[in-house]
Amino acid sequence: MTAPLEIPAGDPRFDAFPRCLVTPGRPPDGARLFVAPGPDGEPLARCAALRNGAMRLSDGETPGLVGWFAAREGAEAAAAARGVLDAAVRALREDFGARRVVGPLDFCTWDSYRLALPEAGPRRFLPDVDTPPHYPSLFEAAGFGKLADYVSTALAPDPATWARLDRAAARFAARGICVDRFDPSRAERDLLDVFAVARVAFEGALLYTPLSEEGFLARYRPVVPRIVPEFVRIARDVAGAPAGFVFALPNPLAPPDAPELVVKTLAVRPDPALRGLGAWLVEDLHKRAADRGFRIVYHALMREDNDSANITARSARVVRRYRLYVRNTLP
Repeated sequence: MTAPLEIPAGDPRFDAFPRCLVTPGRPPDGARLFVAPGPDGEPLARCAALRNGAMRLSDGETPGLVGWFAAREGAEAAAAARGVLDAAVRALREDFGARRVVGPLDFCTWDSYRLALPEAGPRRFLPDVDTPPHYPSLFEAAGFGKLADYVSTALAPDPATWARLDRAAARFAARGICVDRFDPSRAERDLLDVFAVARVAFEGALLYTPLSEEGFLARYRPVVPRIVPEFVRIARDVAGAPAGFVFALPNPLAPPDAPELVVKTLAVRPDPALRGLGAWLVEDLHKRAADRGFRIVYHALMREDNDSANITARSARVVRRYRLYVRNTLP
């Protein structure tokens, strides 16, 4: 294996990997691209070194980022992966003075990031992180350690929990809260209501980066044909402003005779008057899913210690695990 090479944007070697090894899209302008070729010139590993100036770690520091990672299997490819990751870390230290590098993360957390851990097993649902099982060991061999862990859980809707739904509905109705299902005829309006809640609910989340309305719509317009309105619910306050939402999609990987639902996102606007709204939206969704014959509900890609994970902790089982990595740039 030759030493890693820095290549210009548009170099075909950066894309010369099987689709199952890569994430979609292109690195942004200004990213530094690294490829490690094997003895026959075929690329064995790649990554991009980049920086998102709006991103912060919990201590306020802006990290360097390693994204668009790909590597083949085998000893030569493992050495190549170490080479490109080391090259990216050096570049980020030299260019930006980055003291820590986070990866894999393709620019922001609205895009592809994290690795499925080997014990996660095969993908069970969409949308999900579906990275090759050898990737975590490659990051760890290159000196990266855990920054944050994430889980996906599964549960069977439990009728024993539904007795409290009417009480919760009455409590929130008394506060002027109404809940509507997604309206496909006004899809962009409803998507922007979802975004209005998400951007304030998640602004304190690890590595959160603000996104424009158009940037959000560009990511979610392709999902609209898959939406079943009953399973995307938007709560609005007495003034009509969006207060919370739950966004779930049928699982296209489920057997036709055993449908499953995937809760992609749950968020509530920070407001003491809305306490308990998230739990109500989730439990109401579970009942609606059961009424429609859905046997399993997945709650996907939650930070291990966040509120969404806590809501279903008693009844759900962990089915997949994921990790986001960090490395110090100094020895």
